[in-house]
Formats: sequence, structure tokens, C-alpha cells
Amino acid sequence: MKKKKNLPETPEEIASYFTAQQMAEWKKEAEGKLRTYLFVMSKRHRRIAWCSHCHHFVRLNVSHHRKETACPHCGSVGEQIHGWRGYSRLHNRILTYTYSSVADGALVAVSLYAEARWYKKGVMPWRVCPTVLLDSVSVFRIGEGGAMACPAHGRWPTAGCSLDHVMLPRYRGNNYKNMGVSVLWRIEIDEKSFTRAVKRTPFRYVFCAIPAKKRNEILRWDGAIRLLDRIACYPFAVECLAKMGKAMQTFLFYTIYNAVWSKAINWKGKTLRSVVRGTLTKEEKAWLHEKGEALIPSVLRAWQELRKKGIQQTLLPEMATTGYSLRLYQEVPDVAPARILRYLKKEQCKGNYYVDYLAMCKEMNVDLTSKANLFPRNLRQAHDAAMEHARTMRELKWLRERRKDAQGMDAAWEEHRAAVEKRYGFTADGITIRVPEKMEELIDEGNAMHNCVGTYVRRVASGRTIVVFIRTEDTDERLGTMEIAADGTHIVQARAAFNADLPQDVQAFVDKFEAEKINPIGMAG
Repeated sequence: MKKKKNLPETPEEIASYFTAQQMAEWKKEAEGKLRTYLFVMSKRHRRIAWCSHCHHFVRLNVSHHRKETACPHCGSVGEQIHGWRGYSRLHNRILTYTYSSVADGALVAVSLYAEARWYKKGVMPWRVCPTVLLDSVSVFRIGEGGAMACPAHGRWPTAGCSLDHVMLPRYRGNNYKNMGVSVLWRIEIDEKSFTRAVKRTPFRYVFCAIPAKKRNEILRWDGAIRLLDRIACYPFAVECLAKMGKAMQTFLFYTIYNAVWSKAINWKGKTLRSVVRGTLTKEEKAWLHEKGEALIPSVLRAWQELRKKGIQQTLLPEMATTGYSLRLYQEVPDVAPARILRYLKKEQCKGNYYVDYLAMCKEMNVDLTSKANLFPRNLRQAHDAAMEHARTMRELKWLRERRKDAQGMDAAWEEHRAAVEKRYGFTADGITIRVPEKMEELIDEGNAMHNCVGTYVRRVASGRTIVVFIRTEDTDERLGTMEIAADGTHIVQARAAFNADLPQDVQAFVDKFEAEKINPIGMAG
């Protein structure tokens, strides 16, 4: 990790940001946040239960297994568990985040992992001690970034044994998934400690601008670890976006938690113009304040490219409404954006639809310098026609490649074609068996009969299976396709067009063929 002037560099330095007394209090609070259960362990005394939250024996008004009940002593709500009904898989796990601040303005986030395996053979629940382990400690300092101390291996039971590794802060809840008999139930955030800690640090300038509802959403996502780290590294850029209104705060949230979105912002910028990589007009600022959540990175990056070229007339609201994205700009960089926007409004189509059309035109080498091709009168109709034409071209290209591969298999097929023709040549009732001369004929047969025999080229050429065609003797009309086992012991399949059953007369011919040509003992017999 890159050295920072005021950031702690070792696990011991990070651990010095809290005292043993604070840690003991945090562990006690984490244990109290585990899910509450009321254990009823005697059939004779069904209304006597032990509460896992307050650790008292209480009397219940109603005793019912798995019923949600409030503890008469502490008021905590939890399920009743009747011990004789079995609870061997009762396993409760949470990850908690607690926050504090220090005098020099740093903010500390402490993560604790708590679990309770309530079932132990021969041990009553009140003898079970929940486990609370220190998962990680993160320190954030404005302008410096963040540092996190955690176990080097990152998985329980290593967690809490030693904080021996320093890295950039990140959410570690994924380390506790799929462990034992239950998933990580939830992350528990101490929101009061977060509010107190933020108020005493420069982080308040960002979090005071964010509404409580959005702030709580970020906290419950990952304990706000990634947002705190981004604020610590790039305080000005984050504060600029946060203070542009609720709509832009949604955009900010996505840019922090999505690497693709993050590229649209210059996080190291020291002015609003440098942060968004362009000068915003009053109209654009007002739109971002009200409808910034409709902004996506590809549109913003297209706007940035236009501003870089000196094009000031095209405004961000129009680009977002029509979907003028970076990809559309890259497809036709020399066409005036205003012209494209007018065209999209007229056709009532989004930019991604137009981008697909342009990409298919380039794939088919269509002349886009022609106005009729660049701006077709009916975009939807032109798009569908181009899509169908592009699909046909791809199929033809694929067919050419398959034919080329089939031609390369002809030499291998020639080695045993004569033996197959001699063995399986057969004619009866005006119907005949025809053995393919070239491997390309399998592809033609598959296309004509609408089946998958065209994919059998390698197997037929190598002698791993045998394919013959069922045709009329006089006109060579296609009646069916038949596959025979390589050892000649049985017919694998015989199907008509579209893999349908053979007509009755053709099936009778196949039965005669099988009686005369197929040897259950094999070709050697």
C-alpha cells in the first residue's frame, strides 16, 4: 500500500486507535445484537423459557414452538424453541460495524463478527457462550485515504485471532458466506455511533448533505466503508457531487460502487469543472439537481468528448433524454450531435437502437456517407431489415467455414467410402440408399432436411458413425436420413425432414433394409 503521511502503516498502529475498554464494550453490544431465542427445554414446564438476550428465566403466557414472542423481562422479540423438537441447526451469525472518532479528525470503523451455535450435545443453551471476534479495524483520514488491519487469511476461525495484515479498506462480509450451517444473517450498523463520529470529523460536510434515508441505505450496503474511503481519498470531488442534490447523490452512489461508472468522474479534480471534465451551464446544473438519477456514465462521457472538441450547443438533458452515448459518438464522430438528436426525436427512438443500426451497417460495409443510409426514413424498419441481413450474412459465413472444414475431411472419408457403399447399397420399391461422395453433402442434407446431420462431418469422416441418404430411385428426391452404428449392428436413427417420423412406405423400406443389411453380430460377421 502506498505510504501516506498521517495514516497508520502497521496493525499495531491501527489497533492503537481504540482502548481495551472500548473493545470490551463493543463486543458486549455485538453479542446483544444476535437474534433472540426463548428456549423451552422441559415438556413438564412448557411455559418456563430462558431468554438468550437478557439471560433470564421467564414465564410465558403461551408456549408454541417457533412462535414469535416478546420476552416478559427485557421485551426483546424472538422465536420460542422447544428443545425436544430438535434445534441442531440453530446457528446465528452477524457482522457489526461500530464507529468512533479521534481528536485529530480521523474516523475509525470497527467490524466485529459474532456467532452463536446454540446446539451442543448434552449442553443446555444457557451454558453456551456466543463467540465475538474482531474482524477488522479501518482508519480514514480526509485527504489521506484509509487503511484497514485484518487477518491475513481473512476467514473464520482465523478472524479475531490476529490482525496481521494492512490493506485498503473494503467490506469483508463476503468472507463469511457459506460457512457451516447458515449464511451470514445480516450486517448490524450502530447508526448512533456513526452519527456521533461523523459530526466530529470533516466527513460531516458530505454526510450532512445526504438525506438520512440514503445515508442509512449506504450504511446497510457495506457499512459505508467504500464511501468513507472515497471521501477520504477525494474529499472535494465527493462533496461537489453530494451537494448537487438528491438526484446526483444517486449517481454518486453508483459511481462509487461500480467501476465502470467511476471512470466518468475525475476524482482528483479541484474544481467542479475538472471533476465532471467540462463546464456545466445553469440549465444543466438545474437538470442534474432535479433529474440527475437519469444520467448514465456513457452519456456523461459523450458530453465530455463534445466539450473537449469545443461543442457547447448540445446540452446534457437532451443527450440523456435521447440516449446520446459515448458509443454513438464513437460510431459517427464527424456527424453533428444536434443533427442526430433531432433525428432521434423525430423517429422517437433511443440512441442505443440507432447505435445497433449503425454497427450492423458497418459490419455489412454499407456506405454511411449517404444520407439515406445514415438517416433512414423509418429507423425501426431499417434496423429490423439490417438485423435480418446481418443474421443472414453471419449464417452464410458460418456455412462457408463449415464447408471448408468438410472439404478437408474428404481424404479421410475416401479411405472407407467404397466399403460403406458396397456394404449398404440397397434398392427396393422405387426407393434407394445413397452414400455421400463428399462430406459437403452432409451439410447440404442438414440444410435441406432441417436437421443436425451437418454437424456429423468429423464423426462420419473418421468412421465413428455411418450416415446414408434415403432417396427415390428415379428422381433422387430426399425422403429421409439414416444413421447406422459404426460396427453395423443396428440403426441408430432414421428420420424424415424436421426430424419427423418417416412416412409409412419409407419406414417399410427401412425395415426391409434392416432385415437384409444390418447384422446384429457386426460387420465382421
